[in-house]
Amino acid sequence: MTEIALPGPLFSSTLWVGKERFALRIATKAQSRALLLYPQGRVWARKECPVPALCKSHCRFASEEKEWNTNSPERKQGKSTSREGQRVKEAIDHMTKSELEALLKEFDEALVAAFPGPEPMSVLLVGGACLLLQGITTRPVDSVEVIIFERLGSEERTLVCHSPTADKIRRIIREIGKRHGLKGQRQQFFHDDSAPFLLELSEYEFPPMRLLKAYRRLHLYAPRDIGYLLACKLMLGRPEQDGADIAVLCQTLAIQSRVLAHQLVDRYFPSPAHQAAYRLPCTLESLFGK
Repeated sequence: MTEIALPGPLFSSTLWVGKERFALRIATKAQSRALLLYPQGRVWARKECPVPALCKSHCRFASEEKEWNTNSPERKQGKSTSREGQRVKEAIDHMTKSELEALLKEFDEALVAAFPGPEPMSVLLVGGACLLLQGITTRPVDSVEVIIFERLGSEERTLVCHSPTADKIRRIIREIGKRHGLKGQRQQFFHDDSAPFLLELSEYEFPPMRLLKAYRRLHLYAPRDIGYLLACKLMLGRPEQDGADIAVLCQTLAIQSRVLAHQLVDRYFPSPAHQAAYRLPCTLESLFGK
């Protein structure tokens, strides 16, 4: 029986994929850090690098997870009815394409001022902002989700772990978000929180990309096939959060059945063990039925 080490928590010690059985266990600290490899195979240096949690559960498991983690930020945020929370939501809801472009331009100007070298910060857009900036949807977004593959000449390619350069970039992003009225964690409007998860699933390979926008220091890339974005969202397992984007992508790609959606995921994330561990069947059932 094959054994798989995953960052906790685990909801079961055994995973069935067809007729094959996998034994699941909590990864050691060293193995968890190994999940955060660079595409070249280099491990992020900081020992305290946080372990990426399993993606949020969904469908019928969503309520179970909320009950299990009563101290989650999402649960606390859901209880907040203050005027401040309402103002934050309004600010996020109004992050339209033009407003997002203004934030990105301001971010680029800050990078130019803070980092005098010629090396760019090149990122692959993987979230709703990618759809918004390409005109595929007009739905406002609350953040820019990316995978960083070139970071101002540094060997490090992430903002997830702490380092002098990463901390400096995060401070720049936070200050811009604050100036635009975002509050708390929402100030970090540009992030790569999903990158370790998506890179692990793709075995640290990037899809074919095209340059979408080149500022002076910030270079934005988009997948050549927007089907990659749909595959990412299906594997992330957040149908409540990503439902609108999933609907737009399915319509654009003529994905009208569970079979077609599964075939698309297989193209980019073919591992049956990963698909089962992150409950892809549950996501597809919630969206397309059995």
